[in-house]
Amino acid sequence: MSNWTKIIWVALGLSTVAHAQEPPLPPCTLASYRAAAVPDVAKSWPIVARNAFDESGIAHPSLLISLLIAIESGGGASCLSAYLVDDLIRSPDGAITGRVVPTNRDHPVFFGDKIVVDPQMIIDWRYAESTNGPRYGDFQGRSLLNKTELEALGFSPDAMPPHWK
Repeated sequence: MSNWTKIIWVALGLSTVAHAQEPPLPPCTLASYRAAAVPDVAKSWPIVARNAFDESGIAHPSLLISLLIAIESGGGASCLSAYLVDDLIRSPDGAITGRVVPTNRDHPVFFGDKIVVDPQMIIDWRYAESTNGPRYGDFQGRSLLNKTELEALGFSPDAMPPHWK
């Protein structure tokens, strides 16, 4: 299994977190909500939004975010489910859109859809400046793995690239 595959599995299986408080809706699956990482995600996202997009608004190709999206579960009850989003674009007014990555096997809705990203929906982000470069973000993975495991997976000791402000 590749390092990115391991990171994505950590993100999918363990990154379903609500922003700031308990989720307004229940989770769709028994995935654990790891609220301890949420303040770091909320605090860091504006820095990511300032630095990971080029002048034309295109995000670095490695930027991937994890969102909680309200969906209707079996029987029509609403619940929250985690989805990965890539192909991020920031418009001149600051709004961000992205494409839902087809990874949520429990709830395969929205796959490939373009969606508007509300920063309150973001439960994690991950980024690498190059293919073999250190990995940044992924607060959920950082909260679950020890230092040796993080180093083996290519994580930077710092969650944020040092030159980002």
